[in-house]
Amino acid sequence: MKNRFRGIISFSVLVALLLTACAGQQPGAKPQAKGQDGAWKSPIPVSLPDEIKSRGVIRIAVKSDFPPFGMVDAGGNKVGFEIDMARQMAEWAFGDPNKVELESVTSANRIPLLQSGKVDMVLATMGVTEERAKVVDFSNRYITSGVMLLVPKDSTIKDIQNLKGKKVITMKGTTGSTGLEKLVPEAEQIKLDKTSEALKALSDGRGVAFAQDDVLLFQLVKENPQFKVVGQAFNKTQWAIAVRKGDQGLLAWTNAALEEMKKRDLFKKYFDKWLRVDGMPFDPAELILRPQG
Repeated sequence: MKNRFRGIISFSVLVALLLTACAGQQPGAKPQAKGQDGAWKSPIPVSLPDEIKSRGVIRIAVKSDFPPFGMVDAGGNKVGFEIDMARQMAEWAFGDPNKVELESVTSANRIPLLQSGKVDMVLATMGVTEERAKVVDFSNRYITSGVMLLVPKDSTIKDIQNLKGKKVITMKGTTGSTGLEKLVPEAEQIKLDKTSEALKALSDGRGVAFAQDDVLLFQLVKENPQFKVVGQAFNKTQWAIAVRKGDQGLLAWTNAALEEMKKRDLFKKYFDKWLRVDGMPFDPAELILRPQG
């Protein structure tokens, strides 16, 4: 009887120890890598700048009106391809994907907000151009995108050459707008700030087409079947993360983080989650970074 009683006590102690070891850990949570001092040990081999490290949070400018890269879900949460990237960087910086302040921006105000110091970096569908490179420093690219046209389903518009002398909806400060200025200067642009405004303008007939990044347009058609995507992709650009001019420490850390995402094939994971849409005339997986070999 005594031996049986001792066995019950021993089993209870074992269960208690197991419960204590698991306390505070969420189901399915991955154990965090820690150094000998118990502090978070990042897999990124480059040190995060001291200013951000001491603040304990990284501030990243993102889009909230640009599905599938950045948008707001039914619960009011920012989600999307680039949001996943931002949270992954926060996890590698501080061991917590929530250690990030996501600042919603538009194409027009993202660089001014970066220059003002309100954010540390811009991860907001930003294509690399010579003009922008004069005022910000760009990371290595993480995706390639071209510009196509969104038109009503019954439209006879087939390509950008059909836009001469017509009103075309674009977004302020985008490569779609600048590309159209060079290729079809005869088109009259209606420049807006938000994707929702552009869709409304196209629906109301204020323009014959909406010129914007191809990956976004195919997502919009998925949710708005009254439209279709036409034309050949033009003004192809490399998307990258922007940091303030001369911020070499953060630039080096950012490039190392992008390389780690590539090595772990996270861009393919984000693509499968956010970008894959039937009917695309190209495979977006060819436009993202993949591990070699």
